[in-house]
Amino acid sequence: MLRFKTVFLTILFSLFVISGCSNSDSVPTPAAATATPAAATATPAAATATPAAATATPAAATANSNLSDRNDSFPKTITDLTGDSFVLDGIPKNVVSISPAATEILFAIGAGDSVIAVDSFSNFPVETESLPKLGFQDANTEVIVSYGADLVITTGGHEELTQQLKTLGITTVLLDGAVSIDGIYLHISLLGEIMGLENNAEVIITNMRKQIGAIERKLEDVENGPSVFYELDPGLWSVSSDSFVGELLNILKLRNIAADSASSYPQMNLESIIAENPDVILLADFQYGENSESVKARPGWEVISAVQNNQILEIRDADVVSRPGPRVGNGLELIGKLIYPDIFD
Repeated sequence: MLRFKTVFLTILFSLFVISGCSNSDSVPTPAAATATPAAATATPAAATATPAAATATPAAATANSNLSDRNDSFPKTITDLTGDSFVLDGIPKNVVSISPAATEILFAIGAGDSVIAVDSFSNFPVETESLPKLGFQDANTEVIVSYGADLVITTGGHEELTQQLKTLGITTVLLDGAVSIDGIYLHISLLGEIMGLENNAEVIITNMRKQIGAIERKLEDVENGPSVFYELDPGLWSVSSDSFVGELLNILKLRNIAADSASSYPQMNLESIIAENPDVILLADFQYGENSESVKARPGWEVISAVQNNQILEIRDADVVSRPGPRVGNGLELIGKLIYPDIFD
């Protein structure tokens, strides 16, 4: 049980605490799926002797030669996504990001040269490896002030720190939870405005829309994809349609057995999963020790179609799927390749 809690907190942390969601879903209550999905009309990927796996393709939405120089029209008033307004006298030069998603966005729009420290979960792009790292619990005003930060990007779970930094006169932006792809676009636009890189942010968003649109076109002939259980951790936490990961599943025409749950990140139970009998199990907790063999060994799981047909698919780079940032299109493609290998060949 202790291991389950540790794994869950780690994954949940990277999913929506550290990447920008509020605390409202940080302690979801168990929620069983209530409706049995219709029979699948699209056949899941054929079973093979080796469980399917995938890694993310290189990020498509990153800074490139098409991006413009910075907009130096300062001072300007910024209204963040919580409704708070503040005045920026110039482009922030010393940025501390306590959000992996925000870190990726900053580098993607071309503001990486201003980032001086990041949270310990910020592991992309490669340039973050050389930056000082702040643990979620270790981030405090004293450490941040010592870096000479003139802008701090915080996220859910850091409300108190956010207020403390504001009291000290440090411009601090608390990103709200991106529960949809449109919400991710808003985050990118906001950080582009703050960093004087509005045009760059729009290029990133346009590239993301094109990437997602191309994937949607690949699936035009799919009427109904397989039913799926998306596992965040072995405690059977999952995602509903009220989450950006759930939206990815919808785009791929997958019938998410937790889609109609009351919370964005519901906890399922074995009985409800058996009742829904998913065609596919997607393991977003592969990086934390779960795999097809460990699922097969779970008592009672042998009756589930996904287990019987060897359709336990391992997401080997969960960050690209679970992180609400500029690589979300890559995450969509990653899952698509697992589910529809023939279509995405």
